[in-house]
Amino acid sequence: MTRRRRAETPRRKGRVWDLVRAGLALGIVLGVAPTGTLASFKVSTVLNPAGFVSGALDLRLRDAATTVGPGGSFAHADLAPTGLLPGESLAVLVPVRNDGTAPFTWTTTATATGGLASVLKFSTYVGGTATNATSGLDIRTGSCTGTASTTNRTLSGTATTVVSAQPALAADGSVNVCVLLLLPSTATGAADATAAITYTFSATQQVNP
Repeated sequence: MTRRRRAETPRRKGRVWDLVRAGLALGIVLGVAPTGTLASFKVSTVLNPAGFVSGALDLRLRDAATTVGPGGSFAHADLAPTGLLPGESLAVLVPVRNDGTAPFTWTTTATATGGLASVLKFSTYVGGTATNATSGLDIRTGSCTGTASTTNRTLSGTATTVVSAQPALAADGSVNVCVLLLLPSTATGAADATAAITYTFSATQQVNP
């Protein structure tokens, strides 16, 4: 009997260990089971619209090929005639274009500097055309049509308004400005004198179009 019990003892220990090991394994499984507090999936979405874009003001002179845009300048050769004689006049057409996306109102100021500035006369017309002709004596004569904004104005180095605030110009719209430059026949003592002429066009976005 003693030998039999001794022989059975290792088996029992082995079975007990197997049961304990099984219980430990079961405990591990139970340990990760839900205990009343549940996790939940979370997701978030970010609203990230494209940036707001404001309207663009782009007052361009003459045509789309010029480099004049916001803050640019354009040297119009016709406003720098050579060999002008007393009694001659010259008409210069300047289309004002709205190449931006917003309507704008606009104004024009002008200056003239140099020894010839004090005798030159300027007239500015809106919405017309420019015509130039040469007589048989090679005397140049210019004329403008449209609405006269200023006539026979003498300019100086101080900016003078030559076109007051105009109605709003729509995007892709244009309007002609005609500048008439005259050297009076009385300016006989102005030989070999020069002048530099600047016309500045300023645009302001239309409010509540």
